[in-house]
Amino acid sequence: MKTIIILLLIIFTANITKSQNNYVRSNEKIIYKFKTKKNKILVIAGDTANKYIVYRYGTKNNIELEYPKDYSKSWDKFKYSYYMRGGVNNGRELVYLYFINGNYKYVTYSEYYSEDGSTYCGIKLVNTKTNKIIDIEGDSKTIEGSLSDLTDNEKINMTNDISF
Repeated sequence: MKTIIILLLIIFTANITKSQNNYVRSNEKIIYKFKTKKNKILVIAGDTANKYIVYRYGTKNNIELEYPKDYSKSWDKFKYSYYMRGGVNNGRELVYLYFINGNYKYVTYSEYYSEDGSTYCGIKLVNTKTNKIIDIEGDSKTIEGSLSDLTDNEKINMTNDISF
């Protein structure tokens, strides 16, 4: 009986670990990660050799969207913008990473405002036909990594577009 209980605990623990780790594979590192206010997970990961970048979003147990499916030219599918204005009273750092999939632009954002020390993160889904925006707010207390780390990556497609 003890053996069965121990085996069940091992299997249960392995399944929990597997479901939590399926967002980042063994050859990847987290670039940016957070939970949304509705407890979904967003992970932007990159291959440790800088060969690809990937976006994964979903629940703890289910990746609902992985983009792109083919990693071979993944860097070409993402656009990145970075804006920083110094200053204590009105300083800010606005960082956006986006891609287009079907009729939607998926904009991952990280925003910091020095005036009140606030940080915002989330995903904006922009319907490219209607320009309707859905803002999926993130919980800034759960952020891991930093989108601004992509600034010095020679593979990322830089843009000046910060109008999301």
